[in-house]
Amino acid sequence: MSMRRSALFCTLALTTALVAVAPAAAQAAGIDRMPGRIVVTVGPDVRLEPAPTAGGISTGVPAIDALVRRFAVSEVQRLYPDVKKQLGRRFAEAQAAGKSAGGPIDLGFIDRTFEIVFPPSLELQAVMDAFAGLPEVAEVHPVELYRSGAYLPDDPGISGAQWYLRNLTTGGADVRAVGGWNQALGDSNVVIAVVDGGVAWTHPDLGGAHPDKVNGAIWTNWEEYYGTPGVDDDGNNFIDDIRGWDFVNAPGQGYPGEDDATPDNDPMDFGGHGTAVAGCAAAITNNGIGIAGTAPGCKIMAMRAGYVNASGEGVLPATAISQAMIYAAANGADIVNASFGPTSSFLRNAVQSCQIAGVLIVHAAGNDNIDTPGYFDTVAGVLSVAATNTEDAKAGFSNYGDWIDVCAPGTGIYTTYIVGPTSELTYTTVQGTSFSSPIAAGAAALIWSVNPGLSYTQIGNLLKNSTDDIAALNPGYDGLLGTGRVN
Repeated sequence: MSMRRSALFCTLALTTALVAVAPAAAQAAGIDRMPGRIVVTVGPDVRLEPAPTAGGISTGVPAIDALVRRFAVSEVQRLYPDVKKQLGRRFAEAQAAGKSAGGPIDLGFIDRTFEIVFPPSLELQAVMDAFAGLPEVAEVHPVELYRSGAYLPDDPGISGAQWYLRNLTTGGADVRAVGGWNQALGDSNVVIAVVDGGVAWTHPDLGGAHPDKVNGAIWTNWEEYYGTPGVDDDGNNFIDDIRGWDFVNAPGQGYPGEDDATPDNDPMDFGGHGTAVAGCAAAITNNGIGIAGTAPGCKIMAMRAGYVNASGEGVLPATAISQAMIYAAANGADIVNASFGPTSSFLRNAVQSCQIAGVLIVHAAGNDNIDTPGYFDTVAGVLSVAATNTEDAKAGFSNYGDWIDVCAPGTGIYTTYIVGPTSELTYTTVQGTSFSSPIAAGAAALIWSVNPGLSYTQIGNLLKNSTDDIAALNPGYDGLLGTGRVN
């Protein structure tokens, strides 16, 4: 493999602008939209039932059928499976335990939201405007492509130096993991959903030594594991989802050799980013190999929502992110790690579903050294994490602002990795807020392990209130780095 091709898998670009969701709004600078796809939400009184016909597709709504024919639409598919039962049960459990954000949510969006696929040569805004003009349509969105948080590989010669957990060189700037481990090693009932480009669940420091890679760091859906292959044993509308799900559905848009089509039950990583994130959060610890995880004993729910595109960038369609977050909320995750950005309000239903289900969302602040929040960073209860270096100073690339909640180490982070084209399971050293976020998420998981009765807002507040004050080490950033560096 050429050096340039290798580099493509080690550099994932991060953009910073937001894209408006209004149908006629101009596209914000720097944000990509997936060609040939839009998301349409019909009104509450509209019954849309897509079905193949001899002439193409019929939805049962004449005005929409006319546009289906006009734009040569090839697919009209529900964006979300019917998970209302599972979500409703999770909402009720969270509210009964005092862990929910409260307020009701109209789950009607699950039945009324559809992804529409048409020839990518068509002008996207024209198609959006046409659908938005129908009285039967409540909302129209482009399929935005968010970027995986950028990271730049460091010198591999420092391999194994996990200074961010225990800094033996200077004795500071780490997250005091050893002291935390004396209080808790992590409860396997606490689950961190890694919504990313997948997770290499076969990695020996993630899946472990079991032939089926259960009993390691990866969450296992035991009803499906012990169930009948090809059958939805747990009734959640996902068949054989033993360790998570692959929501990517972008045929022909991935890097050569990558699985970019047909969502399935294998959330395997290709670009390496999600695997690196997972290792930071909860790699298997005390197994004599590789690395330690911030939250040993806690579990990783593998949510593949992104892929490496033909240019070598890690991208996550907003549709797949929303599907993954709602799956996580419905299937028992406690924390969602979101190492991507920027985000927009298209994800509001997914965020609200998580919070009512009692799920803490932890989000990477971004790597452009600017004070520009994304949508997640403006939502109360979401933890936004900036990056620090080995001296407890703001990492040069890290975003900052009064919207930051906490900081965590984000430079020289040694963690698990996969080289997609060869499927090599290895380790690498990376940097970026993408890795500060799962370190913070892991710390939150440890707190939850000791305090299982607390709500996600209480866990977030405990994390914020227990940080080390690094203001004196960061002149010029007073009030712009949250409460301090995670301890």
